[in-house]
Amino acid sequence: GGYHSEPQEIFKRQHALEELAKVSARRFGLRILYSELSISTTEILHNLIGDGIIRETQKGVACKFAHDIFFEWSEFYLFKRKDENWLDALIDAGEPPVLGRVVELLSQSFFSSKQEWPAHLMRIETSVLRSQWQRAWLIGPFGMPDFEDSITTFEKAISQDNYRRLRSLFVWFQAEKTVPNKLVLNGQLISTTLPSYEIIRIADTLGWPSDFSAWRRLITWTLDQVDCFPCTVIPDIVAVFEVWQNAFADYQNVLSDRIVKKCLDWLIDIEDKLHPEEWSNNLGKWH
Repeated sequence: GGYHSEPQEIFKRQHALEELAKVSARRFGLRILYSELSISTTEILHNLIGDGIIRETQKGVACKFAHDIFFEWSEFYLFKRKDENWLDALIDAGEPPVLGRVVELLSQSFFSSKQEWPAHLMRIETSVLRSQWQRAWLIGPFGMPDFEDSITTFEKAISQDNYRRLRSLFVWFQAEKTVPNKLVLNGQLISTTLPSYEIIRIADTLGWPSDFSAWRRLITWTLDQVDCFPCTVIPDIVAVFEVWQNAFADYQNVLSDRIVKKCLDWLIDIEDKLHPEEWSNNLGKWH
């Protein structure tokens, strides 16, 4: 927020950005009316516009953040300064979906703490907030390049109560981090004479990862831990594998090799239980 300002101006700019983010969040990240701002913020506003952080949308009436990332980081620091009371700020904003990425960033900022990260997760789960914020908090750490450095914190939280959060993690990750298949949309995989709604349906069915690094971390972690997971989540794990394979099935890569080998191991084990050399009605974990 300070940019190239004089030291005495830095605090004013940061305070203004937080107020702008607070007002913008109530309008789903859209325009901000000048009448909603304090005098101290309007006094610094022309500097923020001049630096390209804020863009005026209606002369003398309204403005907005010039880019989503400016809004997200300003809102992130607003939440961060609230410390344990950041949930109250989220409620005050009306829980707009536009804050999903902000909660992911907040989750990442607390992830290195073995006490704080799970404590905030519990607060979210026991609050009256929508499940969207549990989703953002759980999937946020997979966006971190150093995810593995604090992986035990995550694994401890996931394994609690017989892995009750595990299925939600897989379902939510697909919902949040998948995009329609571009090869379907541009006509490379299917006929463009199909109705548009059918093309969109197929593109969604054959969706790709929207963040390949995050998906790589999720699948690597899943393959490393999968033998500890309850058998009942395997269908959800296979659905996660499919998203990666939609993009990389025809390209040699370590993850696809591991995915195919694990699925083959499962199929062989199922076959052995269904058709054993000596009769048995014991299906083991597959019952």
